[in-house]
Order: sequence, then C-alpha cells, then structure tokens
Amino acid sequence: AGMMFACSDGGTRRTGPASLVQSPLERLWQVGGVDDTTFVFETLTRSDLAVDSRDRLYVIDRSAGRVAVLDSTGQLVATRGVPGPGPGELLFPLTVALAPDDALHVFDAQKGRIVVYGA
Repeated sequence: AGMMFACSDGGTRRTGPASLVQSPLERLWQVGGVDDTTFVFETLTRSDLAVDSRDRLYVIDRSAGRVAVLDSTGQLVATRGVPGPGPGELLFPLTVALAPDDALHVFDAQKGRIVVYGA
C-alpha cells in the first residue's frame, strides 16, 4: 500500500498529477485489530481525541457510549461513562476536551449537555 501526498519545490506549490509522489506506509501505532471487537472506533476527528498531562489518550467510543483512556503505549487503562440517560452516563458522546486539571468534559449530543468526569 502507498500514500499519496502533494509536494512543492523551490517555494512553488504544485497541485497537478505530476506533484503526487508515492511512499510506503509504516505502521507506527494501532489500537485493536481485525479480530479484536473490544473497540469499534468510527472515523475520528480532532474533537474525538484529547491528551492529558500524563500523555494518556482519551478517545470517544460512540458505539459503546463511553470514552476509552489509553496510555502512551496504546493500552486501555480506563473508561469513562457507560451508555444510558442517567447522571454520568452517555447517550451520544460527540466531543471531548480536558480542563487544565485533567477533568474530562464530554459533550453528549443526545442529552444536549456536557458531562464532567474528575481527573
């Protein structure tokens, strides 16, 4: 498999077919696998991810109604939230953000509110 990207030369940006270069991809990090059904992440955007002061990665797992917490090696170390309409529960987690004290803020689109989990 290869990756396509545009290149420039001498400060002049070229965007036509001649500017495309193929380069092999190298796997740097992976969460789960083909046979691993623990996590089913959809297409992730910047608002689906947050990194705390200890380099833990928070990733929205919409299919499970929770946020997965991964350490710097990609290992699951915790989860935040469970599916449901009650306090601390999530129906459709849409966006995550971390406060300066590492408190996790999750916007639940279905509830129309922000759920906060302490650090």
